[in-house]
Amino acid sequence: MTEIDYYDIVRQKLILGPLIAPKHRKIIKLMKVFWNEEEIKLLSHFDSAEKWNSIRQLMV
Repeated sequence: MTEIDYYDIVRQKLILGPLIAPKHRKIIKLMKVFWNEEEIKLLSHFDSAEKWNSIRQLMV
């Protein structure tokens, strides 16, 4: 069974136009400072950062 890497999923969604979060161990380390395991799992369910989330999406 493979373990899901939620930090990498969220890293891939951190896109704002031409700006991206590169795949690097220091980026993951920084993300672990910002978000714990429970929070990163929650963030992985949202769309990418360049898309707006409606209130309806947040409530579901």
